[in-house]
Amino acid sequence: MRVNIRVIFLPVLTCLLLLGCDLTEPSDETSPECGTDLAKGSFEAEISGYVDKSFQGEAVFETLLDITTSNHIFFLMLSDIEVAGDKYRSIMFERRRHSTPGVGRYNLANLEKPHALDRGKFIAFFDDTEISGKFRFKSTGGVLKICSSYNKVLKGVFDFPAYELISAEGGEYEKVEVRITGAFHAEAGDTGIIIF
Repeated sequence: MRVNIRVIFLPVLTCLLLLGCDLTEPSDETSPECGTDLAKGSFEAEISGYVDKSFQGEAVFETLLDITTSNHIFFLMLSDIEVAGDKYRSIMFERRRHSTPGVGRYNLANLEKPHALDRGKFIAFFDDTEISGKFRFKSTGGVLKICSSYNKVLKGVFDFPAYELISAEGGEYEKVEVRITGAFHAEAGDTGIIIF
């Protein structure tokens, strides 16, 4: 069976010339929030609720091997580090999978109910040392949306509620909540996370 090369070439040429398609990077062009103009390796985030703030910084991802369990873990780390003041904020997404996630919408795990945790589902954390020492807010659901996925680049958006228990009077704990939203244009790199 002979295939005419013009039959294949014409749609590709039309896509490139008329539509401006990028054939090297799968993406979701139907979602308006995915057209962020962030520089590669950066992110922007908004925090509301118990604290209200915005911050931005570096966005990297990688897959690591947990040598204690021989499981691979995917990490997406969004961090703003202020070394001089010894304060930092970071958002981390992780899941126990070897592969970089493809284009799609991923529901985040509710860490208030760890007994129902799907090991393949993304979990999310927000760390903030400016809130009376280091607190780790844990996701209670929400969404991570990957708009563009390539072997060295991930673009997307996120929106998730999170909670933390902080010390209150009389040895009790108070549950405080935040909502975290933002966008990222991450690149493959070194998250700085070490698993033993």
